[in-house]
Amino acid sequence: MKLIRIINIVLLLVFFSTDLCARNSKEKWLAKKPVIKEIVVSGNEKISTGKVKESIASKEQGFFQRLGLKGKNHLKKNSEQLNTAALSYLYKRNGFRDVKFDFEYEVGEDSGAIIIINITEGPQYFIDTATVPEDLGYKTERVEKIVSKLKPGDVLNPYRLNETVGQIEKVYADDGRPYRKVDYTLQPLPSDSTRQIVNFRIDPGPLTVFGEIEIDSLEYSSSRVVRRELLFEKGDVYSREKLIDSRQRIYSTGLFTYVDFTTNIKMDSINTSPDLTITCSEKKPRFIRIRTGAAQDSTYDLVWDFGLEFGSRNISGLGRHFRFEPTTRFQVVSGWRIIEERFGFYYIEPWPFGIRMPLDLSLEWEPKLRRTEQNIKTETYAFNIGTFKEIGDYIDIRTGFEFESIDIEGISEDSLTQFKRDELIQASRSLWAIFDRDSRLNIFVPRQGSVTRLTNRFYGEFLGGDKNFYKAVGEWSRYLSTSRWAVYAFRIKTGWAHSFESDGYIPSPDLFYIGGANTIRGYRENSIGPENDDGEPIGGKFYIIMNNEYRRNLIGKFWFTLFLDAGNNWRTANSFQFKDILATGGIGLQYISPLGPIRLDYGQRIAWKPVDGGGRFHVSILYAF
Repeated sequence: MKLIRIINIVLLLVFFSTDLCARNSKEKWLAKKPVIKEIVVSGNEKISTGKVKESIASKEQGFFQRLGLKGKNHLKKNSEQLNTAALSYLYKRNGFRDVKFDFEYEVGEDSGAIIIINITEGPQYFIDTATVPEDLGYKTERVEKIVSKLKPGDVLNPYRLNETVGQIEKVYADDGRPYRKVDYTLQPLPSDSTRQIVNFRIDPGPLTVFGEIEIDSLEYSSSRVVRRELLFEKGDVYSREKLIDSRQRIYSTGLFTYVDFTTNIKMDSINTSPDLTITCSEKKPRFIRIRTGAAQDSTYDLVWDFGLEFGSRNISGLGRHFRFEPTTRFQVVSGWRIIEERFGFYYIEPWPFGIRMPLDLSLEWEPKLRRTEQNIKTETYAFNIGTFKEIGDYIDIRTGFEFESIDIEGISEDSLTQFKRDELIQASRSLWAIFDRDSRLNIFVPRQGSVTRLTNRFYGEFLGGDKNFYKAVGEWSRYLSTSRWAVYAFRIKTGWAHSFESDGYIPSPDLFYIGGANTIRGYRENSIGPENDDGEPIGGKFYIIMNNEYRRNLIGKFWFTLFLDAGNNWRTANSFQFKDILATGGIGLQYISPLGPIRLDYGQRIAWKPVDGGGRFHVSILYAF
């Protein structure tokens, strides 16, 4: 018997020492961060293996790794923790409350890692009904509208339920109830435990108002600058939404680099009249900048600009902005010579007549200078006034008036009109209005939202000046996030110009020019539309373009685009015909830089009508729309 016991003990010691050695060996192998060769998923019935692999942090070697164009995917020390969190999120948002995961690791070829994920899904839970208390008063309709989005038969997603709690809390926080408490309980149906009744419980807490409002440490600005941007005052009912909007309005003045709101609200001690402290970091009001650099000029070829810009962004501490900009342009080729001088005075009144509609005023003067090619001198005065109004979170309406006067010496009255047309020296006097609705969260790389923009300009007639026409441009863009890594974008844009002159004249710079990187790719810039006898574009009075893009992440900060562009540019609106529509298709590559996408596109002309079926590369910054 003793011999048998000794043999058993020896066998146990051998087993445990072997197991310990194996474990130590595997831990050393895992510590070397082996390359992931394969991921095996088992036990999943309701969620596909593809979705499981897509959700986790660990990835098998892909196409670019196999080509050696991207670093290999390694099994890291925290991989299991990250994978567990990702799978838990995936399954719980699909109604699996009791899911469990078990990870195993095997050594594959070349000492690579095989990850085995064993999933015990458990039952899938669904919402049967969602209820709210009956005694909510006037908030009943608003709360019921939020909860009604939880439909019977929807999977029981705890993240969605928590989001619903947050939305209900916002209703109360925006209506003077910062101490509200909202939660929910789950009640299974006796006949089917996988169907749950969601009962929301709401404790509104006491009505709360704003207490004292203190503005901390302003050096250059009057406290009035901050207070006039607030959407509340002492004694008003507390609102979290008004706090957020007020903070954004203070930022929008351009006077501060940092704005912070601090209240003495604490959930464990109720104060129905909390004080608010506003802390702002100010920009220095006075500024001076120097601008210089070379540029191209149609008359003088290469020119050099030199300018100053100085002023104050906070006159009298009330946010009034003034700047003065003298600019000189020099001819570079054939000797340095001043060919143009401009003096600009610019002023912004942020709250004219106590109304938050910033008034933008400018006065520009170009003194008389002799033109080299002719003994003619021109002097220009220009005055502009404009204002804008924000309506809600997304809408801006802008309107204004511009007045320009040009005095020309050295030419007879009989030749003056034709000279102005030939030299494009024409006084512009116009009324303009712009409607802009932009719901994009990111203007450089939009993933959702839309843009609607309508621009109208009326030139001449009773306003005087040398230009007499009407011009309108309308644009609508829509962005849809089709997945985590992909976006579909669509745009339609059109423009129309109508002359009030008997001969239909509109200055060529004010006509429409399309074609190229930002309109219809595959064509030279501004090459689509009416042409002169030499085949050069002369501009049109009516155009329409449509753009479709599928944008998808390729690798890291690189994205690719598949696009289809269509449209054309006509001499007049009456010349429009569907058969004239041009189309191009192509592919693009983008690098998402801190300044926005840098893109390379290739557009191929689709020859469904007698057009050249060639193509063209385009290099540009930012997306086409």
